[in-house]
Amino acid sequence: MSVFEQLWFTPDDTDPARVARVLAARLDMTLTVDGAHVIVSGGHDDGFGGPVGGAVDVNDYTAMERKVEPEDFAIFDDVPMIWQLWAPVETEEEQQAAARAVFDRLAERLEWPAILTHDFDTLIATYDPRRGVREFPPGTLSDARHRHLWA
Repeated sequence: MSVFEQLWFTPDDTDPARVARVLAARLDMTLTVDGAHVIVSGGHDDGFGGPVGGAVDVNDYTAMERKVEPEDFAIFDDVPMIWQLWAPVETEEEQQAAARAVFDRLAERLEWPAILTHDFDTLIATYDPRRGVREFPPGTLSDARHRHLWA
């Protein structure tokens, strides 16, 4: 499968290695350094329905020039960190379920605002420490075309 789930979040720090250490410790997951990549992962025994993991990194979209056209804006443009999640499973639905389990655990255990997207373009859920988790209808886009649903 070549699609990913993205977990975007706003931690207290933006150093990928330090953030990954916090994620691994607080979410009961494993930290691995693979060259320049810092990977946080978990498995069946961790309650994710299967293996899931991915690289934690700085969100490159925050470094881009400010968008001129309003429709160029995406919900994750100003969120400083990204965790590219992937699960070696048979179906996209299983991968999405594993990513959602990671998102829900993050929302339970960390006070970091977070966004869960599928393959960058579909908005699944958001978490705000003051307002809790918010789910979106299937097919909600993460760009400004559906901003009225998530703003």
